[in-house]
Amino acid sequence: MFISFDAIAVSGITVEATKLACYLNNRGFESFIDLGYDIKIDKGNFAKTYSCYEKSIFDKHFKLVRINDIYLLKNYTVEFINKVNNILINGTTKANLIEKNNLLEQVNIVANALSELIFNTWNKLEITHLVIENGTLPENIIYTKALYKSIEKYGLQKNLACFVLWRDHDLMWNSKTLSKKYGQEPWYYAIKPIKSKYIKYVTLNDSLAKKLKDWSNQDINIDVMRNTYLFNNNHNRMNIRDRFNISKDDFLIARTTRIIPEKKLERDIYLVRKLNDLYIKKINHALYI
Repeated sequence: MFISFDAIAVSGITVEATKLACYLNNRGFESFIDLGYDIKIDKGNFAKTYSCYEKSIFDKHFKLVRINDIYLLKNYTVEFINKVNNILINGTTKANLIEKNNLLEQVNIVANALSELIFNTWNKLEITHLVIENGTLPENIIYTKALYKSIEKYGLQKNLACFVLWRDHDLMWNSKTLSKKYGQEPWYYAIKPIKSKYIKYVTLNDSLAKKLKDWSNQDINIDVMRNTYLFNNNHNRMNIRDRFNISKDDFLIARTTRIIPEKKLERDIYLVRKLNDLYIKKINHALYI
């Protein structure tokens, strides 16, 4: 079962999940996916019913699932999750320590109740392996807390070995840094990875892996599993320079994620600005030599 913290149907995360699901399906596994509509609230899909659109995308690879009765939980609402994010994560709503501790108590109460629902869902589906996508990002610390509780209980009851791949594509220090969506270091209320015999942690590169391990302050191994691109060589290639009249001396920067409509353009705007700044500095330096 794949659990995405991205809350949209088509994203880099679901593409990577689909590739892994294809591999598993060919080896006799049945794959499920929870798109995270009830986890991440800023995409506007909270409590949205899976439509024919989502089903048509994933029908060949996944069975779409979600946690039953999640909306019946007291305080598991957009308003409460937003309150938690604003006070404990990004700090846009100011609160004193007593207020924060009271809020944390409420978070723990909801997380405990949610963990039971998650556990029951896994039991019903007879889940043997889990892939958690972007679970460390503090989009919803209630759900992250509940996941950790469910993993420990389920692994113990089923007498499992390592059965969870916890894969972080993005982390607080490399995502939405300009807007400070996730607040600032040391991200005190974000849920750090825990040492568990049931969980294998992976992220995209050595730098992220090192910083995640340092931040977690735990003796855990974090491996690197890079995103892969499955290019088919059995087709004619076109020369992009000729097609767009780009000279051989011009630099080209490939941003393959741009094919995903949900990706925002401010990353490219920021990149171009930084490149221009570096270019101007280089030219000015050359003029003064």
